[in-house]
Amino acid sequence: MTDLAAGLSLFIAIIIAWALLSRLRLARKVDRMIAFTGKIAAGDFGSRIASEDGGSLGILAENLNLMAGQLRKNVEALSREKVILTAVLKGMADGVMVTDAQGRAIIVNPAFLKTFGIREEEAVGRPLVEVIRNDGLLSLYRTAHERKDYASGEIETGFPEPMSFIAGCVPLIIEEGFSGIVIVLHDVTRMLQLERVRRDFVANVTHELKTPISAIQGFAETLMDGAINDREKGVKFLGIIESNARRLSRLVEDLMTLSRIELGEVRLQTRPVSLRDVAAEAAALLEPKAREKGVTITFEFPGNMPPVLADRDRLYQIILNVLDNAVKYSPRGESVIIAGADQPSGYDGMAEISITDTGSGIPPEMLPRMGERFFRVDPARSRELGGTGLGLAIVKHLVRLHGGKFSIESPVHGQTDSGRATGSRGTKVSLFFKSTL
Repeated sequence: MTDLAAGLSLFIAIIIAWALLSRLRLARKVDRMIAFTGKIAAGDFGSRIASEDGGSLGILAENLNLMAGQLRKNVEALSREKVILTAVLKGMADGVMVTDAQGRAIIVNPAFLKTFGIREEEAVGRPLVEVIRNDGLLSLYRTAHERKDYASGEIETGFPEPMSFIAGCVPLIIEEGFSGIVIVLHDVTRMLQLERVRRDFVANVTHELKTPISAIQGFAETLMDGAINDREKGVKFLGIIESNARRLSRLVEDLMTLSRIELGEVRLQTRPVSLRDVAAEAAALLEPKAREKGVTITFEFPGNMPPVLADRDRLYQIILNVLDNAVKYSPRGESVIIAGADQPSGYDGMAEISITDTGSGIPPEMLPRMGERFFRVDPARSRELGGTGLGLAIVKHLVRLHGGKFSIESPVHGQTDSGRATGSRGTKVSLFFKSTL
């Protein structure tokens, strides 16, 4: 009996020990799984848990490993998408801001920051009404926020200069409901400027063509009505018809030249050319006109002035056009100065030719428009002197075609377009071309 009791006690002790050992092993496996899931929660998706048996815990371990691998793939995909989205937002010309449901900025791209002259740290996390001081945009935002619907409209900003935008506010609606608003700003400043130029061009070219055509038609009808029998009047009227026909021809020729340049049909044959020689040739052609007005043309070129890379015929056309304007608008008895400079300040690798007159000058607010088609400071006087209003536009296009620079300054009212104070009068047109040195 004693042996049976002892054996039974031993068996029970073995069972209890085995149960305790199994419980301890199970606790260790569970602890390893808890540590493993902790690593996953902390973002360590590279860790794996060993599967020691094929039981339920083994299956659970394998599933946890598969879950970690899948999570790693998902997180890597999300990271790539975030990098791509960030690059897209940074590279976009349109301004983009994303706000949360409370109106706080959570994403802002550089174009949006630049539009309003703010820094990212000043915008992210702050309410839109504290970041943006633009009534038009805020009004669109409130409309989209209240209606939970798309709102768009045109807004204007004044930083760093007056600009126009089409603003769109798109509500973010996801499973949880309204989550915020995406604001997109599309810059239409250039488009509106081009539309204004197009309208002005159509109006101006219509006017410019109408004037000589009306004169030709009117005097031709007068001649046909009997004035042709009066020799003195007939000759006078025919002279007027010829003058307007020439004006019409110049206008059409200038328009065709501009059109060819813009369409890329003008091909330059560049070679080393002396600025002084071309300027002297243009001055010789205009000398009779200058002498008739009592205007003196003088040259101020350094002795070692290097040649420039240019198409000689086009360079001659450029200088002749600018010089003709200078002589045309200079008062009687004044002078026009043609000057050259090598490597002027701010224009490394270039040579400059400037043509300066001592006329009445150009008001500062009109300087940015010089070179626009048909733009004239004094339209009536320009037409009276035979100008088409296209000369400087052609000059500007041809200079750019050469890869050069074009600028105008006029110290009228005591300052130039760059803000330098001066007491002189007149207009200075500067042309910069690539130097051969």
